[in-house]
Amino acid sequence: MTFTRKDYLRSHLVIHRKEKPHECKTCGKAVVKKQYLIEHSVTHLGIKLHVCEVCNKTFSRNSNLKEHYHLHRNEKPYVCERCRKAFASMGNLGRHLLIHTNAKAHVCEICSKSFSKKSSLKFHFLIHANEKYHSCETCGKFFRVKGNLQRHYASHISEKPYGCDFCGKTFKTNHSLKCHFQTRSKEKQRM
Repeated sequence: MTFTRKDYLRSHLVIHRKEKPHECKTCGKAVVKKQYLIEHSVTHLGIKLHVCEVCNKTFSRNSNLKEHYHLHRNEKPYVCERCRKAFASMGNLGRHLLIHTNAKAHVCEICSKSFSKKSSLKFHFLIHANEKYHSCETCGKFFRVKGNLQRHYASHISEKPYGCDFCGKTFKTNHSLKCHFQTRSKEKQRM
């Protein structure tokens, strides 16, 4: 890469340093350049000025919108150098790379258990949080996630109100019916 001015080169070289001196006061994310911090801070304001012309999804950053367009064009320009698997976004490639390194960058501050995905850590944190647990009124069983309790209620009823229009098989939950549809569609694809 070439630069027409020395200050442009200096500005670019900051990207390659390990230090990230600019930290977001809202979430703690650290970045190399102040400009990156400004761009990042907009995400916390909920302002999404960039709109996809195909599906009307909105984005706080134009770069995220450009990356989103890869999905509509079925493009996967980000390729893993180790296994050649391709991705539509740089973020998905980054998460995929953790598989090869066995890196688990997201660590629970309470019990030190580590996770490769931030979402997995957030889910795990419910174990430690003083949040209200959801209990079954019939048997008293506890659930951390309300949706799991709702699915559990089906185990107490004999009624199967969800039916498959194709084969007539019935299910206690809508979730079970959806799983059935997915299995059927996979079987049809194999034929």
